[in-house]
Amino acid sequence: MTFKQIIDYVDAVRPNPFDTDTKLKWLCEAEGLVLCEIHGKSADNIREQIGEEDIPAAFLPYSRLYAYYLFAMIDFLLSDYDRYKISSEMFEKAMEMYGKYCIRRSGV
Repeated sequence: MTFKQIIDYVDAVRPNPFDTDTKLKWLCEAEGLVLCEIHGKSADNIREQIGEEDIPAAFLPYSRLYAYYLFAMIDFLLSDYDRYKISSEMFEKAMEMYGKYCIRRSGV
């Protein structure tokens, strides 16, 4: 799954006024969180841009966390705070699940 596929999915299920470049910036933030918080990368080594055809670090089924991050950003900026709360909780839960998967895989 590519970042473009994530954006296309989000746009299909939650129409919104934000352009692709904005969503790529948000996805870059989410990717940075995955790489720093779960994979232990230094923030100095995180890319500042991602492309539509780049592949996220978290793969299926865990890649849904990127869609949840976009949902949360969309909801927040549209001042839909009830929806934002749910979307952000879904993102946090997906991050937690991916983190647990990575721990199991590493044997820690």
